[in-house]
Amino acid sequence: MHVFVEKIFGFVLPKIFTPPTEDMLLKNKPSLAKIPTELVVTSSAFEDGQHMPWKYGGEGVGEDTSPPLTVENIPSDTGSLVFVLQDLDVPLPKPITHTVAYNLPVQKEFPEGYFDSKESSDKLTCGKAFRGHTGYLGPRPIINHGPHRYYFTIYAIKQEAPRLNPLVEEPELIAYLEKWAVSTGTVIGTFERTDAKH
Repeated sequence: MHVFVEKIFGFVLPKIFTPPTEDMLLKNKPSLAKIPTELVVTSSAFEDGQHMPWKYGGEGVGEDTSPPLTVENIPSDTGSLVFVLQDLDVPLPKPITHTVAYNLPVQKEFPEGYFDSKESSDKLTCGKAFRGHTGYLGPRPIINHGPHRYYFTIYAIKQEAPRLNPLVEEPELIAYLEKWAVSTGTVIGTFERTDAKH
């Protein structure tokens, strides 16, 4: 998208839509908010609530590669993990889901670039995100719209849970998490684009 057009969107869209609120995030939906928040999710690339390095920005902004994530305090009865990345501060009616990946192995470290693949493999299965996108969709907030908060959320799934098929959409994912998630955790990274840096 041309920079000038982005600036127009950044001015017009907030006047049309009421900004999303935290209760609209997937993790805060009533049926999912009751999942124990015992997982500890961190990134060696940024502190919780701090600006993410530019390399993790989306196409045309950064390298569009996913940051490293560390997951600790995983329950012993976990059979797989689920990863969801959402932007809360879009000037739209609800948060944008950037990445959905599941059937992840139970491991503590997910290195940089782990979630980049747009195709399912033995290391992850891709779900549908914003506009049917698969793989990592890095931050690319509208210029001069202020800082956006990106929620990197991990769910621990029971051992006896079935594997999800590729390309599930949000309703099916929610139903799966309602039934099989035993713990969750989130780390938040922020990202902002200005005239001086875009």
